[in-house]
Formats: sequence, structure tokens, C-alpha cells
Amino acid sequence: MKVPFIFLKRESRQEWEVYQRAFEVTARTGMYILGENVSKLERALASYLGAAYVVTVNSGTDALFLSMRALDIATGDEVITVGNSFIATVGAVTAAGATPVLVDVLDDQLIDPDRIEEKITEKTKAIIPVHLTGRPADMQRINAIAKKHGLFVIDDAAQSFGAVYRGKRYFDAHAACYSFHPLKNYHCLGDGGAIATNNETLNRKLLQLRNHGINGRFSGCFGYNSRLDEIQASLLLSVMPSLDEKLRERRRKAVHYIDALGDLVHVPSWDEAVMEPAFQTFVVQTDQRDELAAFLHAQDVETKVHYPIPCHQQDAWSLQDGVSLPVTEMQSGKILSLPLSHLMTEQEQEYVIDSVRRFFV
Repeated sequence: MKVPFIFLKRESRQEWEVYQRAFEVTARTGMYILGENVSKLERALASYLGAAYVVTVNSGTDALFLSMRALDIATGDEVITVGNSFIATVGAVTAAGATPVLVDVLDDQLIDPDRIEEKITEKTKAIIPVHLTGRPADMQRINAIAKKHGLFVIDDAAQSFGAVYRGKRYFDAHAACYSFHPLKNYHCLGDGGAIATNNETLNRKLLQLRNHGINGRFSGCFGYNSRLDEIQASLLLSVMPSLDEKLRERRRKAVHYIDALGDLVHVPSWDEAVMEPAFQTFVVQTDQRDELAAFLHAQDVETKVHYPIPCHQQDAWSLQDGVSLPVTEMQSGKILSLPLSHLMTEQEQEYVIDSVRRFFV
């Protein structure tokens, strides 16, 4: 049996009629940029997340970048974040002109709140917690630290759309940034992103910045071209009604993995009274990561590593010398993402489980 890591072809077959209707309806309107679909989607997203406002943009990376620009984070400022995220997180910080300051993570790959305050200086303007793999970070403590020091909190929620933390889908950051890239749980058929906020002034700034700084007929500032198009907005609206059921199925399969493999590989636990992870990826940790990945490949089970090289060890990193993140670096050699999808069959998952167990026998 062959088990893919990415199930987009299977999903496109299942959702083909939904995609086709969304495209045809939008094509007939003749309105392709900043039309009614975008407005409807932003209202629907705000309602779903429990935020006052949502501004759609063209990617999760732009969501981070524009949030920093709207909060006047620029050259000379520092932003605290993690080094185990996709490179886009620190890339967005540097694109805004600021300097990313990295802190280490916990066993669950999420930012360690105990390490944040020691990195705060007079230059620090914001904290970007990354809700990696779809698990929310400890936002109660992070928001309290930010409030104590007068800092902004910008959630990198690219992987956690639909996750719940203390009864909320929007975790009370100044801005929460989402990605609708095709590999995300809730996605369009290209790039897309959104920013949620409860701040009216920030919302107005973001609306201008995503559209060349235009406010009415005039440009109130120099902005950017970062608009989500009408077809992608229509597609996202069309698949939204089935999102929660898809997330429930992902969670069910993730729990089944844990029950079946928890004695062989390490999967960090979570407090069900505090959070419901979105399980963008299902990551296990083992000292035999490379050997396990090679064995699964030989069994036609596709796996990935998210992410094999921490940001501070990438060729692009030349910001500070001597950055040491022991937990991040250790985990980068242990983590392995197993196939997970709401469309994964029971037979496929049992084959993955059986293959992993055979490796360790």
C-alpha cells in the first residue's frame, strides 16, 4: 500500500463540484478584486474566530509583515520569536526592518514563556508566538508578559486555524496571522492569508496597507499589493461549512496515532481542558528519526520533517553570532511528521501504524 503525505489530489476530486461552482459564480460577476466575496469572507472569518475584524491578504507571510508595518515595527526594533518555525516567520520580521530575537521552545515545540523576559530589551517591540503543528502556545502567560512590558503580540497562527485555546479560536493577540496555503487545514487553491484583530485603528491601517495605502480615492500612505482575490475568497467561503467536521476527523486520527504508537515514539501531551489542537501536522519524536523515515519510505509511506534546519542555522541567518537553542536543535534531529488527513482511510492509517511498529520490533 502507498500512503501519501499530501492528500490534495484526493481532496480536489472530492471537492471538485464545490470548486467549480465557486469559480463559475465568481467568473460571471466580472468582479475579481476586492468584491463581495472578500467582504463576505472577512465577516465569516471574524464570526468564526470570534474577532471584531478580519482583513484578508495574499499570504500568511504578508499577514505577519503587514501586521508589523501597521504597528510601526521597523528598523532598530527587536521582535522575540522562535527558531523552529518555517523561515517565513523570521523572514517577515527582517522584511519589516526589525531584528528577530530567538528563544528556545518546550517539549511540545512551542515557545517557552520562561525564556521570553530574559530576551526583552529597550528595543523589543513585539512577541511572535508560533502555534506550530496546530497547537496553541501558552497565550495566557505570553499575553501577560507582553502587557507587563508594553509589547505587542502578533500570533503566527499559520498552522493553527480552527484550534481552540481556553474556549477561543482567536487568542486575544493584537493581531493573529493566518495562512490559507494549500497545505493548511483550511485552504484555497493558491496563496492566501488573513489577519484578525480586535483593534479598530489597526484594522483600518491594515485595509490601507494591503491595497497600496488607498483610503477612498486617495493614498493616505505608501502601501503594498497584498489583496486576496475574489476567486480564492469564493473557494474559502464554499469549504468553510465543512471545516469543523474535517478538524474533528483530524483530531480523531491524531488521538488514534497516539494510542497506537505512544509506547514507541514521543508525542507531547496537551491539556484537553485548555486546548483543542488543529493538528496541521502530526509530529513524533524519536532518536531514530532518520532510520524510521528511511524504513517508512521503503514501505511506501511518505513522511516529512517540519523543520530539519532551525532558522538560526540557515544560510540566510547572519543577524547574531552564537545563538544557542538547545531544545530546538535537539528536536530538529528527532522530529518526524507522519501522514495525517481527514481523507486518510482507516486502512491507510493502520498501515502506517503497523509499519512504525514493525520498525521498532
